Amino acid sequence: MSEPKDTGPIRNPDGTFPPGVSGNPKGKPPGSISIVAILKRKLEECPPDTDKKTYAEFIVEAMMKNALKENDRRSLRDIIEYVDGMPKQTVGLDVDEMVTEISVKIVKDGTETPGD
Repeated sequence: MSEPKDTGPIRNPDGTFPPGVSGNPKGKPPGSISIVAILKRKLEECPPDTDKKTYAEFIVEAMMKNALKENDRRSLRDIIEYVDGMPKQTVGLDVDEMVTEISVKIVKDGTETPGD
């Protein structure tokens, strides 16, 4: 592995910031443009010469037509997930086995000895 670069006085030797120190202390500059905010505003607008439907409504209609016309299962699933969210999935987790593996790794690395 290569040696860490000189990252200046703010960062730790490994390049990370210490707790409580920000890499962007001044934050986002005032007046910055948010693409997401612009898109959301535009989606609420109605295109000129239309029957008062918003861009968002036209996009949803196009998605629906494409999904149904092409019988595109992926598009249909995406639409359902937009409405209902991803289905809940349970995950089995053997915590005892994980703790044993972590303990073995710590001992193997020599960073800690058993019983410390």
